[in-house]
Amino acid sequence: MKNNFARDIAGFSFIAAALMFWGGYMLLPVHINIYFTPEDILTIQGDLTMYLWMYRVHIFGMIITIAAMSALGTVFPQTSSRVLVNPGLAVISIGMAATSLGSAFFYQFGTSGAYDLLGMPLEEVREFIASLKLDTQYAGCFMRFGRVFTGLGMVILGTGLWKSKVLPSWTGITAIIIGIAAMAVIIVVPTSDLFYIPVLHLKALWLAVMGITILRSQISFPAPN
Repeated sequence: MKNNFARDIAGFSFIAAALMFWGGYMLLPVHINIYFTPEDILTIQGDLTMYLWMYRVHIFGMIITIAAMSALGTVFPQTSSRVLVNPGLAVISIGMAATSLGSAFFYQFGTSGAYDLLGMPLEEVREFIASLKLDTQYAGCFMRFGRVFTGLGMVILGTGLWKSKVLPSWTGITAIIIGIAAMAVIIVVPTSDLFYIPVLHLKALWLAVMGITILRSQISFPAPN
């Protein structure tokens, strides 16, 4: 029972992370592309509550992803592949933490800006957005580095999963492919989020499928030495 409990916690953590990370993003009334625009603020004003709660869900999905990575590291068997699995999990967690910090900026200023500027003329909205330019660059940097680190972590983790054979080999191979895609998109097209959206979908799908695979696996809590 103890072994099943640990495995189930890991599996359901992956599924919860996927649902929150993807669902929160998809239900946002607007997706900010690097910088706020006046149209973004007006759209948020039209559905402020939805923007507020769905961004919270999206960010919490990233934090639950970190918890899922930690849970997987806890239940993963004592094999030589842990030299790749554990660093991969750590780098993914660092990447998710950095991305969540960048996302929190767009959550906070999208919400507060939309509320404070309610009923204000368009020129004041433009001035507000212009005042955020430097801070937005820092937040965008956090998100870009976070996504690159997450991609790198997936490559390392995927290699460990593929070599260990603890889970089906395809779980590792798909992680490697998604990780390379994530790094390539950010490095080649760093100034637009539009090209990263397919990678976001793939990450969420991988998290969900990983959760189901873990639940159906024979993975067990490591035996004490």
